[in-house]
Amino acid sequence: MAAQNLNRAFYSALDTMLLVEQGVTPSGGEDSFTRALGTDSAMLGVFDGCGGLGARTYADLGGHTGAYLAARAASGAACDWYRALPEAALSDPDVLCRTLRERLDAALAVVKAQGRQTLRVRGTMVRDFPTTAAIVLARREGNGITADLIWAGDSRVYLIDEKGLQQLTEDDLDGEDALSNLTHDGALTNVIAADGAYTLHHKRIILTHPGVIFAATDGVFGYIRTPMEFEWLLLRVLRDAATPALFAARLKAILAEVAGDDFTLALMSFYFGDFDTLRRTFAPRVQTLERDYVRPLHAGRTDALQSALWANYRRSYERYLTDKGDGEDG
Repeated sequence: MAAQNLNRAFYSALDTMLLVEQGVTPSGGEDSFTRALGTDSAMLGVFDGCGGLGARTYADLGGHTGAYLAARAASGAACDWYRALPEAALSDPDVLCRTLRERLDAALAVVKAQGRQTLRVRGTMVRDFPTTAAIVLARREGNGITADLIWAGDSRVYLIDEKGLQQLTEDDLDGEDALSNLTHDGALTNVIAADGAYTLHHKRIILTHPGVIFAATDGVFGYIRTPMEFEWLLLRVLRDAATPALFAARLKAILAEVAGDDFTLALMSFYFGDFDTLRRTFAPRVQTLERDYVRPLHAGRTDALQSALWANYRRSYERYLTDKGDGEDG
């Protein structure tokens, strides 16, 4: 891509792209990711192969599980989809979801054919090549950044801005919110799979002010005790990191200590200008979180206290979840 062809308005708004990831097995685990840049847009995605639903191994595919293969097939399909998107399609959510689904279905069909095995047991507890997905496609439009979010399962897209951490995508889980799912571990109700019985959800947001958009598999947020402490962890590490590389390394080290799963986080930040400004912008928020949530919880954690603090915090945290967006159904 020639530098002179880059859209200066978009790339002057995009400050940082960063990845933090780790698998729990020598083969890399069952997470995967993709990141790509275009002339006037950027895309990132994270994918979490569903180890329980897709635990069967395939001798003809290196002995890997269906979950491992699904996440990698889906991440590759998403990258190919983004690279092939015509500019005119970027503004049409129906086209985005339809063409992505076509790529996903084709990639999973190839993997299924190469696996040379067909599951004899059918039902919600067994799926051919299942994976979650959380994808962000960002581009400059008018006076802001338009971000299209496409997802399935419980991998999430978040925004952090002056209002704090906000969950943008709604989990495909049965009756759990962001706090209760940390202990109840709700059952997935929708995942991408080779049988085609899934829905791709879509939501569009417009960002006109400084903010960080990131996608994360559940290994990133699922082992932190509350969403409030998750935000505090992210911003505390950010505040204390002099460079993006140091932020990524420190966050990876902390997550590796607490996570009992693969974890993958991919982010983009906009309108801060540089990493130092990004760090300084959120320093006061770290102090607020410590004062209002972290210290009270650490001083005497009870169910009643945690519920009261969550009730206050979730008003901002869930403000985007009242609009579920549209979907492209299977």
